[in-house]
Amino acid sequence: MDPEKLKNEDLIGSLKKGAPPRNHKSTVILGLVIVLIALLYIVNYLSHAHGYYTISDNNIHWHAHLSVTNHGRGVAIVAGVGQIEESAHPGTLHTHEDDGIIHMEIKGPVEARQIMLGRFFEVWGKDYGTPAHMLVNGKENFEHYRYIMRDKDEIELIFE
Repeated sequence: MDPEKLKNEDLIGSLKKGAPPRNHKSTVILGLVIVLIALLYIVNYLSHAHGYYTISDNNIHWHAHLSVTNHGRGVAIVAGVGQIEESAHPGTLHTHEDDGIIHMEIKGPVEARQIMLGRFFEVWGKDYGTPAHMLVNGKENFEHYRYIMRDKDEIELIFE
């Protein structure tokens, strides 16, 4: 019997039984494409969630104002946070005065994680837990310590 005719009869027989013809090579390729897309999504999500992406290729010199209330009392953000050995511009998050202004003077490229609010609390050495409320420029924000500070931000944290 002709091999081509046998192949066609097998195909017709499998279609009659309700089973689609199988092409293992295309199934494997499709599976690999799905796995690759999933991996790219996961890597992208994790890099953004943890701030491993570039905010600026250039140096930044930004300022954000932070006010903190802990159980109804204002918390003083003291002068000199993040300043090492009296360096006027240490190249990280720091304060000069006790006015709540966070200075972000960082050489580029600047990654998001370098200017996350949580990074300032690490530099400051303070941990009040998770804020009950957070306002950024007058609007509620739920990013808390993962918030990426921007120039001229007004940030208010309320701990209860």
